[in-house]
Amino acid sequence: MRSVGSLLPKLTGKYAGKRAPLAQLRAVWAEIVGKEMAAQSLPEKLVGVPRGKDDPASLRIRCSGVAALELQHRQSEIIERINAFFGYRVIDRIALAQGPLPMPAKPRAPAPPLDARTRSAMQQETDQVQSPELRAALKRLADAIAKGG
Repeated sequence: MRSVGSLLPKLTGKYAGKRAPLAQLRAVWAEIVGKEMAAQSLPEKLVGVPRGKDDPASLRIRCSGVAALELQHRQSEIIERINAFFGYRVIDRIALAQGPLPMPAKPRAPAPPLDARTRSAMQQETDQVQSPELRAALKRLADAIAKGG
């Protein structure tokens, strides 16, 4: 059995560069510390990015004042969970930075549905495509756009 963390660098490494471990950690932060604590904290920076299994880093976590005490109390458990996720010792200590967390992105409102005239024009355009595979893909795309997705 392999840890999920050992597979992620292959998928995200070339896209995230040096920040790959931090990006991976942020993606699973709620599973590591729990939803309530994840809402009040955020892995901010790996200080001394790990270069191997014997070269662990320090993790700086930005958190609200209320969460700082609990994070400090659960520090050894969190370190253990993070290292278990990656499959090797990524961090050996946690530093807490109290302060405001970034605001979560607001969900976008769905696009308004298309009117009949626009939908008809899209249908006529896709009917002119010669390739059946491309025509089918364009029709699926037009349907998704018409539904507001």
